[in-house]
Amino acid sequence: MSKSLSLFTEIPCYSIKLVRDSVVMYEHKKVTGAQEVAKLLMAVGLHERASEEFYALYLNTKNEVIGLQMVSRGTLNASLVHPREVFKGALLANAHAVIGSQSPLG
Repeated sequence: MSKSLSLFTEIPCYSIKLVRDSVVMYEHKKVTGAQEVAKLLMAVGLHERASEEFYALYLNTKNEVIGLQMVSRGTLNASLVHPREVFKGALLANAHAVIGSQSPLG
């Protein structure tokens, strides 16, 4: 009795979706420098966090913010961030540019 060998292998198929969790109200849409990024992250409340958090801002070709994602939440003074997590959100948002920032605790 011999086992029959299959020439086919199962390959899983995946679907990835971008889901809007919430919105942040901010008066300026276009980013022209670090000061606008700091104001936006203060509007999110990043400076008040009890632990380190790393955020990614996603921009279009006109440097307008099209998305904001908390990529990582760490400990009191450290946050581990892998580039693939930052770029995954950027690709899903069709971003032209990415700005990363973490809370100023360290």
